[in-house]
Amino acid sequence: MTNTGRARQRSMPGVVDDCNKLRMTNLKVSIMLGWALTFLVIALIAALLGFGVIAGGVRKRV
Repeated sequence: MTNTGRARQRSMPGVVDDCNKLRMTNLKVSIMLGWALTFLVIALIAALLGFGVIAGGVRKRV
């Protein structure tokens, strides 16, 4: 009775395939969200540094 998992996989291949697809989709979404947050942080830092330099340059000219 140790092979019950394998027996289930053979008897319900569609269900197992759907579970694997769902896991891969969740993994891809997690990776995508990680990259999106990374680029958001980089963009915010670049905006703060960029606007700081622009504002400092304008202040000196006026």
